[in-house]
Amino acid sequence: MKKIVLCGCLMALLLLTSTGNAYQIGGMYATLEKCVWESYGYQHGYVGYYRGSDGKSYTFFFGGNYCQH
Repeated sequence: MKKIVLCGCLMALLLLTSTGNAYQIGGMYATLEKCVWESYGYQHGYVGYYRGSDGKSYTFFFGGNYCQH
């Protein structure tokens, strides 16, 4: 019985830590790969590079605000 409870606790902890730093894009989770200050078109600011749960890359411009985790 102790093994089952321990296993359940470990699985819950793993689930919480894996989605703890995810950003949601249209109902899908995306993980921040990097956040850099650079030009984006004619503007300068923070640009976030994300990897979606579908395996695709996404880029978002945040302007003067740091990228969301």
